[in-house]
Amino acid sequence: MSLNYDIEIDNYYFRILNKNITKYRDNPILLKKYRPIVNINSSTNKDFTENINKFSVYLSNSDLGCFRLCYRYNEQGIFLKGNDYIQSSFIHIKLQEFIHNIFNNLKESDDYFCIEELALNKQNMIEVKEHILDTKRIISIKPFSDNNIYNCGYDVYHNFEYINNKLKQFSDKLKSLYDYDFSNKKLISNIIINNDENLYNIQFYKIKLKLKEQIQEHIDDIILYYCNAKITKFMNKTHESFPIYISLPVFLTTEEGDKITKFGTFNKYILAGNYICKVFDYSYQCSKDHFGKCYGDYKLIGDRYNNIFPLLEIREEIKEINEQLSEQKIEQQFVNDIDIQEKEKLKEKKLKEKLKEEEDRRQIENGKLYASLMARAYNHYGGVIQMINNRCDTNINNIRNSNCNQKILKIQNVYNVRKQLIEDTKRFFNKKLNLTI
Repeated sequence: MSLNYDIEIDNYYFRILNKNITKYRDNPILLKKYRPIVNINSSTNKDFTENINKFSVYLSNSDLGCFRLCYRYNEQGIFLKGNDYIQSSFIHIKLQEFIHNIFNNLKESDDYFCIEELALNKQNMIEVKEHILDTKRIISIKPFSDNNIYNCGYDVYHNFEYINNKLKQFSDKLKSLYDYDFSNKKLISNIIINNDENLYNIQFYKIKLKLKEQIQEHIDDIILYYCNAKITKFMNKTHESFPIYISLPVFLTTEEGDKITKFGTFNKYILAGNYICKVFDYSYQCSKDHFGKCYGDYKLIGDRYNNIFPLLEIREEIKEINEQLSEQKIEQQFVNDIDIQEKEKLKEKKLKEKLKEEEDRRQIENGKLYASLMARAYNHYGGVIQMINNRCDTNINNIRNSNCNQKILKIQNVYNVRKQLIEDTKRFFNKKLNLTI
């Protein structure tokens, strides 16, 4: 008789069946990444005798090992993300914690309810797809509804500073409209992920954001799930910058949406653009702004959330607490650690700025030399043309022969090219470095 791992959340019962690891290690599309699949049944009946829903969840490497609802059309297809890169398929925090706590005890299996093309019950997979894409699960609330142009999971991360500035502007806007209720902050779960690939310690918290003034009709309090995470190992790699301390928003909803569905997700979510995003992105998008922050196939982007509203304000308030409960002691240590990390980031930024200044000075000196040599060449060719003109004009009867004209035409062409290069060089240095050559 097999051991059942069952949990009741809200009005549903969930039975964790098994895990599938080897299937995705052999898939060339996933480049043999660590991508476990966990198979689950859900029902409104405690004995699982009727109304059974089968689904799978997969572990997201980019999202701190959190699980997402799994749907792919075929084995070569990508995981369906939905209308919101994170939230559309994000598994409820309570179910996340339960799966992680029993994960090492789960039996391995070749089963998985994830790919429509291979599913015995295709209608069930179609329901999963429709659930992820269901726009009725979206809650539209300002200012989040105005932030959707800057979505998570796109090449826009190439412009690191631009996105950081936009995120900071949105954070300031959110702070001007909402207060946070620190007295109702709750520690929801403490998850330790320790396997062959990763080592994380994550605390998930829940807090309410209350509107200062009514900006649209009937807005409920916003429920924000956020996490504090200590990353010690990622994708079987360690780095001199580890451990990394991250504080970031995880999920946005309201009282109405803060329930679990039959597929293990939250009932509803607030579409929020890049205010909710992953911790790691793909390394092929790495830029010079991420120097020292790339780890194998992924790069760190989650530290941009450390200082946005209300996470920065929450940390500042924790510093002022003298008598701390046991859960607050954990958070206090995190606050101290993240402060140290932020100071190191500031030192690194100043060092990069200094190196950039030195590089600019080198460019200026090289530019001056290049422009000087070009100017000398420019004058040289002009002199040669004048000399040939003079010689041709001294011919008998002052008749210019065709040989002279050919020489002048040839040198004139070279002269024109040099002249254009000189003008381009002048414009570049005058504009970029404000030089007069």
